[in-house]
Amino acid sequence: MGIKNKLSVKSINEKIDFTKLENQLVRFYRDVGAHPGKTETSYLENRAIQIPSITNATVIENFKAQYGYTWRGLGGAALRESGIAGGEQVVVNLKTGGVLAVRRSFVFSDLRSGGSSVWWMSAEHCKKELTDQTHLFIKRVLKPINFSYNSN
Repeated sequence: MGIKNKLSVKSINEKIDFTKLENQLVRFYRDVGAHPGKTETSYLENRAIQIPSITNATVIENFKAQYGYTWRGLGGAALRESGIAGGEQVVVNLKTGGVLAVRRSFVFSDLRSGGSSVWWMSAEHCKKELTDQTHLFIKRVLKPINFSYNSN
């Protein structure tokens, strides 16, 4: 699979103009048959490899959910080479676009094998308060009102 087949984010679904999205949501989902012959770049043991593209997208104009959650990586390659990785989780009001909460955290991992690679499985959070699982963060932000549970 050569570079000529490489898939860009903008061409995940060529029917969507990602540069002109205003107040719309885009749902990304797995679709094994989405792009036959197209590939994406991934990394395995510090080397770039091409893998089949199985990501597709659709614009959601009418949705029932009032709140949403998203995540993005922070820091880039320079920090990763130093054994630091970051992430940001955001809870948003989908109806108004307002941000309800942001949690930004970083982890550090010692270099393995004399500095040749980073071992992310044993990475430690830079701030212990941010070690709880993401679903607990979301539950602290989104508290149900007038909720009753009927076990019958």
